[in-house]
Amino acid sequence: MTIQTIHQTNQKSTPQTLGGQRIDNFILTVWEPLDLLGQRLLGDLWRIVYLTLQDAIALSILFAIPALIGGSQDNLEECLKESLWDIDRYSCVVIWLSDFCLWIVLTGRTIIRCWRDLKTLGKS
Repeated sequence: MTIQTIHQTNQKSTPQTLGGQRIDNFILTVWEPLDLLGQRLLGDLWRIVYLTLQDAIALSILFAIPALIGGSQDNLEECLKESLWDIDRYSCVVIWLSDFCLWIVLTGRTIIRCWRDLKTLGKS
């Protein structure tokens, strides 16, 4: 299934604004040749590569969200240097822990997906 056929099946969600139409047109003109090149070079493996790159972009955005909210606290020790009664200390700890949990969940998801894809490739 190429990008063009995916786009044609999603025609009911075409953008209504001029900016949305320009972005949609840009995506079609850039991704269609890239999709054809990927299919020619990698064959069936191209879909796995394409989905993995798509996940990597989404995960990098998700990993950046807690850092944007919390500022530049890189480790838990920096959070604990704040005053015991200061609200910044608790917000820093909560943001750091949520970032840590996000890394654990997404890393596990990535490992499971890679393992599943390797098993699928091994069978075919």
